[in-house]
Amino acid sequence: MPNFYLIWTKLDPASVIDSRMRSGPSVGLQVFPANQPESDNQLWQFVPDPRGTRFCLLKSKLGLYVVDVKGGKASDRGTPLQIHVQNESGFDDNQLWDFVPDPAGSGYFFIKSKLGDFVIDVKGASAAPHTPLQLYPQKPPGLTQGQLWICRPSLASSFHPSVTVQAGDASDIRLSGEGFVALGRISVSHALSDPAGGVTAFSGPNSISALATVHGAFQCTIPAPSARLRDGSTLEAAIGDGTNRLDVRALFDGPSNSWRLL
Repeated sequence: MPNFYLIWTKLDPASVIDSRMRSGPSVGLQVFPANQPESDNQLWQFVPDPRGTRFCLLKSKLGLYVVDVKGGKASDRGTPLQIHVQNESGFDDNQLWDFVPDPAGSGYFFIKSKLGDFVIDVKGASAAPHTPLQLYPQKPPGLTQGQLWICRPSLASSFHPSVTVQAGDASDIRLSGEGFVALGRISVSHALSDPAGGVTAFSGPNSISALATVHGAFQCTIPAPSARLRDGSTLEAAIGDGTNRLDVRALFDGPSNSWRLL
């Protein structure tokens, strides 16, 4: 099952991107308080560009619809945003998005269009319910409150970590996972213990990190001690991206040279 996310505006910690409670082509987008319980018109899935670029589609949980720039072209005066059927040909760039970290270090992101230097913008920088969203040129520092966003997973989302020994070197451990909201860098802290329970290797938070994408996948490598891992060794790792945390515990099987999640 795919994971879905709420996309929150920096203007108001209670408001998210909303497709006006309806499905169908050409339905406009707005900011609106997050519904309780969660509703499909406020949940979005990240679908990687099939051509392998860093951009992705933002697909609504309502069905076949994705976030779309109306008319397929950007204007310096603002262009309405809507949900629309995914394009099979034509102006595909108007449906592709990249999450760019705020250089001011707020922890939020610009959602940048592949059409150029344009981002998702709350019209008039107003957090009032029903304020429409538009595509607008990225504003200078200090004026970007209505253009900054952060993603958090739906309560129904699930995470599926896996732990494997890195190919070619049995002393290194590769952590990889899917369904993890990672918009920037992932920090990892870990402890490796021998069968007797003694800690043989340890690192604190932020000592290991790996670039990740908004699509929900990550991968990083933990260096094990120079001595070969012993059968029954355990790994405990905490993985975080500043918004979410994932705890992993695994047992090393010597004969098969592999890890098993506990």
